[in-house]
Amino acid sequence: MNPSSTTGRSIPAVPSLPFVGSLPIIGLGKAAGIGPPPHVQMAQLARIYGDVMQVRMGRDPWIVLSSPRAVHEAFVTKGGDFGGRPMVPSMSISSGGGKGFARPRPNPELKQLRRTAFTALFDPVRVRRSEEAFADETALLAEYLVGESERNGSAEIRPAVRRAVINCVLRYAFSTRIPHRAGEIGIVSSGNSDRNPPQGYFDELVHVTDKIWARLTSTQTTMADLLATPDVNSYELRRLVRRRDQIIREIVGHRQRQRRKDGDTHLRGEHGDMLDALLGAGLPETDVHDTWVDLFVAGVNTVRTQSEWFVLLLAETPSVQHRARGDVSSRPDAHPDARAVVQEVLRATPPLLLP
Repeated sequence: MNPSSTTGRSIPAVPSLPFVGSLPIIGLGKAAGIGPPPHVQMAQLARIYGDVMQVRMGRDPWIVLSSPRAVHEAFVTKGGDFGGRPMVPSMSISSGGGKGFARPRPNPELKQLRRTAFTALFDPVRVRRSEEAFADETALLAEYLVGESERNGSAEIRPAVRRAVINCVLRYAFSTRIPHRAGEIGIVSSGNSDRNPPQGYFDELVHVTDKIWARLTSTQTTMADLLATPDVNSYELRRLVRRRDQIIREIVGHRQRQRRKDGDTHLRGEHGDMLDALLGAGLPETDVHDTWVDLFVAGVNTVRTQSEWFVLLLAETPSVQHRARGDVSSRPDAHPDARAVVQEVLRATPPLLLP
């Protein structure tokens, strides 16, 4: 968070050193096996400097919020002031210099993009219609895990959960999916199957975005971002980003040509998938492209991480799991226990985007 947005308020600052800032103090030595992990050290610093403190991440000042009250004030009460995203070098490469939703500062263009995108993408009718697809993807995930356990005696949950999350996004966005294993159905769109390019485009899109995320979250990239030093990974990251952008352009371009050929753009915009909704909303082509970048680079990974925590925490508390499952089975319209479980997972392990 940029300290310039907190004008009029004196913010306690954690001591810092030249070049490296406060990094040695906030627990990054844990990467080398020295000292407590960063979240423990941050909690200890908050007890000294308060729930709003300034920390130099390398050369740049950041504001750290350490209480629900401070987070609510920043992101709810003053949400318009703190709606931007930090633009470290690696994120600048991935986002094309801060485009789409990943802009470093809130501005009228970002507000208009959010208003148009959320109106088009998350209207109640579209969300209700997607529930059946998500339920189907959940059933396919369970079927795959049970089958793998029967064949091999065990199943790797993490990659399977990731694939399921990706498929939920692909089904909502493009009416397609990537099978867990050979023999499963891939394309799930109704009507004209030519609305999408060949399935290989989506296979490669997922593969490339996985590699981009691995680069963005590597320790080497993080330290280069914070210390403003050259990153030997940046060339490969740029290459992957160029290929990702090319694939997205080809997918979007194929759909645009198909919509013109079908002559039913208005119908598709209301009753089609997420890509139809964006194209039907009249957004500039660059905004449509940048929305997909945000969705696949950031959205998939935060949801996947949250889902992994959900599985782990329920596995550790089987009585809660049993109660939540019974709640869903016995109450078709209201699930208070299941909703409480979801809220507690979000509270205990919030999907924060930290370096």
